[in-house]
Amino acid sequence: MIISEKSIFKLTVFIPLISVILIAGILTYSIISYQHTFLDEEFIKEKDKYISSQKQLISNEVNKVVDLIVFKDGTINERVQKDIKNDSNSYYTIINSIYNNYKDTKSKKEIIDIIKSTLRDTRLTNENRYLNLFSLEGKAIMLPIQDHYEDLSILNFRDQHNSFYIQDSITIVKEYGKGYHSFYEVKPNVEQSKEFYKINYVQLFEPLDMILSVGVYLDTINKEIEKEILDRASQIRFGKKGYIYIVGENGKLLAHRDSKLIGVDTFKIKDINGKYYFKDGYNGAKQNNEIYLEYVSSSNKDSSSMYNAKKLSFAKYNDRYNWVISAGVYIDDLDKVLLAKKEENKKNFNRFTIYIIILAIVLSVIVIFISFGFAVKIKGAFRNYQNMVKNKENELYHINSSLEETIQQELNDSRKKDAQLLQQARFASLGEMIGNIAHQWRQPLSAISTISSGNIIQSQIGLLSDKDNTKSYEQILGHVSFLSQTIDDFRNYLNKSGDEIKKFDINDTILDVLKIIEITYKDNNITLIKNFSDTPLSCTGSTSELSQVILNILNNAKDILVEKNIENKIVQIETLKIEDNNIIRISDNGGGIANNIIEKIFDPYFTTKHQSQGTGIGLYMSKDIIHTKFNGFLSVENIDWQYKNKTLSGACFIIEI
Repeated sequence: MIISEKSIFKLTVFIPLISVILIAGILTYSIISYQHTFLDEEFIKEKDKYISSQKQLISNEVNKVVDLIVFKDGTINERVQKDIKNDSNSYYTIINSIYNNYKDTKSKKEIIDIIKSTLRDTRLTNENRYLNLFSLEGKAIMLPIQDHYEDLSILNFRDQHNSFYIQDSITIVKEYGKGYHSFYEVKPNVEQSKEFYKINYVQLFEPLDMILSVGVYLDTINKEIEKEILDRASQIRFGKKGYIYIVGENGKLLAHRDSKLIGVDTFKIKDINGKYYFKDGYNGAKQNNEIYLEYVSSSNKDSSSMYNAKKLSFAKYNDRYNWVISAGVYIDDLDKVLLAKKEENKKNFNRFTIYIIILAIVLSVIVIFISFGFAVKIKGAFRNYQNMVKNKENELYHINSSLEETIQQELNDSRKKDAQLLQQARFASLGEMIGNIAHQWRQPLSAISTISSGNIIQSQIGLLSDKDNTKSYEQILGHVSFLSQTIDDFRNYLNKSGDEIKKFDINDTILDVLKIIEITYKDNNITLIKNFSDTPLSCTGSTSELSQVILNILNNAKDILVEKNIENKIVQIETLKIEDNNIIRISDNGGGIANNIIEKIFDPYFTTKHQSQGTGIGLYMSKDIIHTKFNGFLSVENIDWQYKNKTLSGACFIIEI
């Protein structure tokens, strides 16, 4: 479709205007759509953020009470241990004083009786703390609580956990002289079938082989700790209306900000939805150690009225006292605050939307003026462009007229250059072959000359017999036959099928090439290793062209080995078939090609030989033949390879066809 100048002028004016209006409309619609999604997501995020902060707040408060319990337990244990150790040392001092007063005038039994009568009813710091005395053999000396066991063996006394605490005491004093240990034991004035946890401090009074044991029951101390912790928890306040409450294992409320509620059975309390939140909180915390839960609870709104409000609580179980310690915060005002914030954000979005619409209108007006100005300039530029196109069309017509002739001339020049390169490569190959002929003829001709000269001399001096003469002729004929065969081999190589395209075996072609070059390799002391595939390598193409490539690579390998004067010169030629590809690998031990030239060796006229020894077109033409005539690849790499358990380094030329 051809657009007129007038249409272009209109499009230049109206397309930007329509684009601005469309963009403004799309942007406004996107903002409105995004507004609803954004506000809903922000509402949820703010709510989650607030709930998360409140969870952190109440969990911190609960953990403070837990830390208080741990702290109290630790300090009480240290204080108890210190007190009973001090009492034990005081008793030890009294016993030692009595012993020193009577050791020279009374027997051990009399001294022990004095000690018993002196200390039986003594209380140093606590009326529930007793001194027990028994011997190293486990015989009771003084047991104020169970005096009916005195003078009897108590060695096998054990508590409800099967702890032989008398034996344990004896072991401690024998090993350390003194120390602490704990067990369960009955208390005075309490049902004797019930045992209570007790901490004892024992030490040995060596002059009488007597063990002093002072202990204290922890249940009374624990009750004091419990009361102190519960009183402290009931006084904790945080936030606006936050507080701590503690529920015991029977559901009784043990601590609360309202002292009137302490002792209430909380397991019977439920909210307006029928949820037993105290019971659920206790069981959940006991099972999982801690739990968050939401429920509806009554709350004082303004100290004159009550109302049901949403509440978030955190409950944590303490296995020391079988308590669940909880803290709660009211979250009933959250939704109202967030909805108000959502409405405020909505108003802000609406104002922004109006701003976008006004901006779009202003931009539209500006775009109209700018577009009109551009349209005028474009119209003028368009006319100039039309004139320029006409001029270019005329120039293009003249160029096209002569282009075909130019292209044909360039193609002809390129073909001539390729033909010249190929001819130079063939001449270079022919020179190599003539050299090979000279190598192969040198030895037979020398032998013929020697035999003929010998026959002439023997004939002149009359020593040549008919038998020797016949033998000499036979030797000469053998050498002549070898020379004739050599000529046939070279003639076959030079005339073999010309450029005829046919199917042939690569292994046979390589063997023909080796016949030409093997004498040269022998003369230069080069070991040629043949490692051919057992599978025939069938290929379609010109066998003479492939022979030229292989001969060129083998000659290059020979030259590099001779030039570097390698001590043990080795060249390996191997063939293999990988899937549908025929692979020829020619490797040498010449040390490889320098890294700075390995990428250039296939370039035309590039050579590492002296100018008088090479033209630099052999490898270039070899690669061109493999690529264009066999649709294959010729590449080179430096490798390390193995021969007779030795590692050799050199270049490896790889032909893939």
